[in-house]
Amino acid sequence: MHSHHSPRSLQLTPNTLNQLQKLVQAHRTPQAIARRAQLIEISHTHPDWSTKQMARALNRHESWVRKWRRRWNETHLLTDAPRSGAPRRFSSEIRAQVTALACRLPRSHGIPLTHWSRAELARQAACTPSLPALSANTIGRWLTAEQIRPWRFHS
Repeated sequence: MHSHHSPRSLQLTPNTLNQLQKLVQAHRTPQAIARRAQLIEISHTHPDWSTKQMARALNRHESWVRKWRRRWNETHLLTDAPRSGAPRRFSSEIRAQVTALACRLPRSHGIPLTHWSRAELARQAACTPSLPALSANTIGRWLTAEQIRPWRFHS
């Protein structure tokens, strides 16, 4: 009798399975990693499950399930792929400072506006000693990535 494994099934060694279970259970494991480990564990435990069933069980999108199963098959890693392009020019601390600024009303900085524009945020950042010179475009890109649109806020 020849056993056939669907492309979905992942044969894990007991050791690998054990490591994945530890990752899922450890409180210090970042959420994203724990979820990916859980997916690989489910793929092993339920080789007959469809992508849709796995997505439903983990409350994730089917494309996410396909991506992380493929990544595991190719690399046996649960971490994100290295970022493409140049290294970040500005630290996450600087980004966080700008985001915090964007989330406060201009009036709290003595600026008589109801909401920030990208240009006003860049101008305000330029007056902040702890921040480097930033373009309105850079600030706009960061806030869009964070899904923050101060120019749409109305108090």
